[in-house]
Amino acid sequence: MCQCGGIMKSSEHSIKSVNKANEWAEGLYQQKDLPLHVAQQTCASCGRLGYKVTNSKGELVKRFNL
Repeated sequence: MCQCGGIMKSSEHSIKSVNKANEWAEGLYQQKDLPLHVAQQTCASCGRLGYKVTNSKGELVKRFNL
């Protein structure tokens, strides 16, 4: 549930390329950490976005609004 009371939609995907990984976590990972995994949540009401980026070992690389 979002802070505004809206329903959160979840999605997950893997990032295998360095270029795409840099869009999510530039400077926070090493190439050996690929693929990165992104778990993203978006509120259907207000559009608030939150995500977690983890490396191939499941270690947290970056967190935003979660």
